[in-house]
Amino acid sequence: MLLTDADTKDARCKKVLEEILKSSKSFILLLSDKEQTQRKSGIVKIGLKNRNKAELIKEITSEIKSILLSSALGFSLYNCVNMARQNGFIVDEDKPECEDNKEKARILMALLKEKPVAEVKKLLLPLQDNLWHEWCQKDKELTRLKGKSSLSIEQQQSDIRSRKEAIRWIQLNRAFPLNDFMRSFTEILRSGSQTASVYFLQWLKIYFDKLSMENLSMLHQEYHDLWTQIQKEKEGNKVNISIANLEKRLEGLSTRINDSSFGLEHILREVGQIYEAAEILHIKKDCVKMLPDIAAKLMISGYPVELMDGDAAHVPLTWITAVLDKVTEMIGDKKIFVLSVLGIQSTGKSTLLNAMFGLQFAVSAGRCTRGAFMQLIEVEETLRREMRFDYLLVIDTEGLRAIELSNKTTRNHDNEIATFVIGLGNITLINIFGENPSEMQDILQITVHAFLRMKQVRIRPSCLFVHQNVGEITAREKNREGQRKLQENLNIMTRIAAEQEHCEVTSFNDVIRFDVNAHIHYFTQLWEGDPPMAPPNPGYSQNVQDLKQIILDIGRNESPSNILRISQFKARVMDLWNALLNENFVFSFRNSLEIAAYNKLETAYGQWTWDLRKHMLSIENEISNLIQNDKMQRIDRSEINKQIQKTFDAVMKKLKEFFSNEKDRDILIQWEESTKNRVTNVKRELIEEAKKKADELITSKNNNKKMNDCKEKWEDELFRRSRELALTLKGQELNKQILKETFIKMWNPWILQIQSKIPQTETPPIRKDLENILLEHFNKHPEIQKLIPESSTWRDVNEEFSGYISMKPKWLGLKNEKLTKAETQQVKETTRAVEMSVNKYLQRKEEQKMDYQSSYFHEILHQIEMEVENKLRTFKFKADYVLFVTLYSFYKSELRFIQMSDAFRKANDPLRDLESKRSQFFQSFRMSCDGSHRIASLADFLGDRLQESLREAVYKKAAIDTANEMKCNITAFNGNRSKLEFHLMKSLAEKEEFQSFITYIKQPKAAFEIFITECVDQYYMDNSSSIYKALKINLDRFTKLIHSAIETSSSITIDRRGDVSSWLDTFCSELSAHLTLSHSDLKVVKCQNIKDIDFLEEAMTTALETVVDNLMRDFFMCDVSNIEGKPYEILYKQLDGCWEICPFCNAVCTNTVPGHEEDHSVKFHRPEGIKGRKWYKTEHLATDICSSSVASDDLFVLSEDNKIPYREYRTAGPPYSEWSITPDLSSLNYWKWVVCRFQSDFEKYYDKKFEGLGNPFTVERNSKRRSNF
Repeated sequence: MLLTDADTKDARCKKVLEEILKSSKSFILLLSDKEQTQRKSGIVKIGLKNRNKAELIKEITSEIKSILLSSALGFSLYNCVNMARQNGFIVDEDKPECEDNKEKARILMALLKEKPVAEVKKLLLPLQDNLWHEWCQKDKELTRLKGKSSLSIEQQQSDIRSRKEAIRWIQLNRAFPLNDFMRSFTEILRSGSQTASVYFLQWLKIYFDKLSMENLSMLHQEYHDLWTQIQKEKEGNKVNISIANLEKRLEGLSTRINDSSFGLEHILREVGQIYEAAEILHIKKDCVKMLPDIAAKLMISGYPVELMDGDAAHVPLTWITAVLDKVTEMIGDKKIFVLSVLGIQSTGKSTLLNAMFGLQFAVSAGRCTRGAFMQLIEVEETLRREMRFDYLLVIDTEGLRAIELSNKTTRNHDNEIATFVIGLGNITLINIFGENPSEMQDILQITVHAFLRMKQVRIRPSCLFVHQNVGEITAREKNREGQRKLQENLNIMTRIAAEQEHCEVTSFNDVIRFDVNAHIHYFTQLWEGDPPMAPPNPGYSQNVQDLKQIILDIGRNESPSNILRISQFKARVMDLWNALLNENFVFSFRNSLEIAAYNKLETAYGQWTWDLRKHMLSIENEISNLIQNDKMQRIDRSEINKQIQKTFDAVMKKLKEFFSNEKDRDILIQWEESTKNRVTNVKRELIEEAKKKADELITSKNNNKKMNDCKEKWEDELFRRSRELALTLKGQELNKQILKETFIKMWNPWILQIQSKIPQTETPPIRKDLENILLEHFNKHPEIQKLIPESSTWRDVNEEFSGYISMKPKWLGLKNEKLTKAETQQVKETTRAVEMSVNKYLQRKEEQKMDYQSSYFHEILHQIEMEVENKLRTFKFKADYVLFVTLYSFYKSELRFIQMSDAFRKANDPLRDLESKRSQFFQSFRMSCDGSHRIASLADFLGDRLQESLREAVYKKAAIDTANEMKCNITAFNGNRSKLEFHLMKSLAEKEEFQSFITYIKQPKAAFEIFITECVDQYYMDNSSSIYKALKINLDRFTKLIHSAIETSSSITIDRRGDVSSWLDTFCSELSAHLTLSHSDLKVVKCQNIKDIDFLEEAMTTALETVVDNLMRDFFMCDVSNIEGKPYEILYKQLDGCWEICPFCNAVCTNTVPGHEEDHSVKFHRPEGIKGRKWYKTEHLATDICSSSVASDDLFVLSEDNKIPYREYRTAGPPYSEWSITPDLSSLNYWKWVVCRFQSDFEKYYDKKFEGLGNPFTVERNSKRRSNF
């Protein structure tokens, strides 16, 4: 007590002093007006006057120590609490809520009945014994299958899954009914408030610590002594047997330490195991469903939740994802900044985190952290405005190279933990204790390896190095030297890790952005002096605060794309752990956040490109009409670009909004530029395609100009004669029958005269072109001269080719050769594909109704070569096969070209054309003869001309509208190619036709075309009323355009005082972009010498009314034959993409961009046997799925001396190296069902057997439909 002169004169102070002097307790008085020290019966008086501060402090400290040494009394904290109550102190523990939960914890502990910890754990935590560890081991085995086993990969997987399920059933039987402890524990947490739960857990933690502390301290000391002895034995090069015995004792001691560790983390782990077992086995119990709620409440309240089970070194994904889902449900899908910490065991990682953020990571009861724990810290509202996140998630980990784990394969375990938490963290604290070179090297090597893996899978964490316990922060020069050495070590470790991971980096800066000055921090030691009495070091506290500020600054400046929401963090946990289960992390990692975001982008991209394509189809229709109406003789790209630019700008605006506003914009941003380029490329390709079509149409128009001029010449001649005949009959009363007879008498002689004057058209030399092109292209083949005439009679090119290959060696004097069964099958499939491709090309040419040109053979040849290159890339007889299939295809095409040419010449024969227009001439003749019926006759004529043009225009527009409706409203078409494929597979399963499956497996492009066609047909059948409505809407639209054109033409002609010719010019010009209606089609009107424009307008309006009525009747019958092919073509082009197939199983790449730069990939692969692959040196079809095989050490055989592990399939070169096949162990029931459903069909088709399908296929064999899976 400090006393001044004033205090001694104060009455109240005097009274207090008197009371103290009567007490038997020791007392120290500090007197400001005295210089000497006096001691008397437990009272020490120390003078302060003229005293040195340091000397004074030393004396006071000495007196306190002396009094403490002489005192025999000791007080527990519990006794101090009672004394505090007696002296009027407010004690927190006296709060009713605290008292109640203390009592609950005490009652719960009473259930343990003072049994040994190991026995308590075995009794209360039955799910954490060897069964759980075996389950974890089996889970890892599932991703590390052995190819040398007598079982197939799929059979091994099935057996492992069966054992895992059996373990879960055993666990479930042990867990239920819940024991009294677990039932009470969960019920208290479920029913209590958040504050009550915290009190309850804190009391329980205190009781558990008390239960474990004494025994653990002794065991740790014993372990340390034994471990030290082993090290000495090794240094002394003692006999290995002695060391082995000591290590065996050490292992037993490690087990005892683990068994004697008992804390809340073990109870919560048991809760998680109960939930996992019940959830995986689909057991629905109310007491199980609420378990994630309990853990989520604890996590939100700031309690640490175990992320990785430290004893089993396993992440219970089902439990963790359920807890995180509940957290999201309770607080929303908040953004979190993740801080991880790594370091050697017992280097103060947990202490550092607890000091920095006031956390509760376990550092007491002699226990070190095992596994990994996560704890949520809410960011204050004021700070949240500066930050880009709502919560800080801190992940604490067990020490690397932990003593308890020294008997295990620590290197892999440490690498797993480091990779896992570094991958989860936005920033990782690398904690280094002291300056031990060996420890530093270990931690650096593990850390660098983990960061390198993150770089390879495009995760971008950062790190801070914390150097603890380096004494006082000494000279800056020494720190710089330490930083330089650390940088050197990091670079060395990076090169070593890069060599192991097969990637080219040479320094740590190549892996992450690292600044030795900013990212390395030195800490003083935690205590000033030796614990337990040493006070905390203020320097350590300051270091902690400085580091905390740096972490917050990093968080403040973190890229938005790196800050995840809780749901995204959950996905990252799953991705990282699933990849770590595989031995090759980088190869196995699948970033599901990126995949989900990319799928959204693909769907949006499909809509953007559809907007462009839909508009371009309308532009193409307009261009086609203008060319047909002789209003356009040439077209520039710039003109087409100008027409589509507005739509393109709108699409780019949508694209910009998508990347700005989408929830996953931080992930999507990486694809923004490439997507802009893709959309721009689509626009360019659409312009090129439209330009090509227009040029072809203009070319065709020009090619036919001579013939059209000839037809017009004879038409004019006939109109002239018709008018002359009409003039001779003018004024006579003639009925329609007499007029018709008179016209026919004159018509036949006219036609005979014309026929004699029309020159004969030449037949194109198709056979000659065919032979010349073959001779030119295959001139180096020795048999070409002989094969050309022979091939014209071939019926089966596959038989001809096989025969040729078997005979060829005899002609050349070589050893006999023949095609293998596999090669024969390959050839048949390729021939089928070539035939389909050529047939499709010919159909397209026939639809265009163009004349034959020799260039068509060149185009067919190019298509054949492309198809063969895709299907038979490594076929040794490829050159011979190309020749044979080309010969066969050319001769089949020749007949179609002859028919095409004949049809063209017939369609464009002037005589036939004139005959087809006889009724037009008669109508013109009748109008000229009979003025009283002129309006009716003119209306009939105009109606005929308008009706077909209007019908064609309505159908063209309806085709685009139908495709748009299907794209928007039919599920199969409103997404990307993957979604379309899903519906195709569903359709195949429902039909259950083997040949349809074979088409899909062998010719996926054809299967997609068939499916789209079937969908269009079905749409028309199911939506006849809406199609009629669409046709009516389009008819109304075009009718309004024609009405407008009539009115405009009349108005302009009257204003300009024009004649019927100028009226027709204006009318055709107004409609030239909308209808195929040329001036020449209406020339008969000009022949009528009509001067009354009002009369002409009336006739046109009357004709239009009749046409609309006729078309409405036709549309009501819903005859869609003229449009049903168009939507198919439109949808197929829109949903086109990459058609590369997996070299193992024939699954089709799902990328929407043909010729894309990225690796080919597909979500689901198939059993390899369905494409005909067999086991090596057997005739048994393979049942393994390549996405499972790449997770095993099995081999695939390219040749006898070239066998490659599936894990290293990329080393096989193209096409294998062009594919990304990620290990995927999900059960692909669909394809297993296909194999079982059509097993005999596949065996017959490939002439091989499926042997030993076993358990993986048993369930599917009994399934009736795909929908059961």
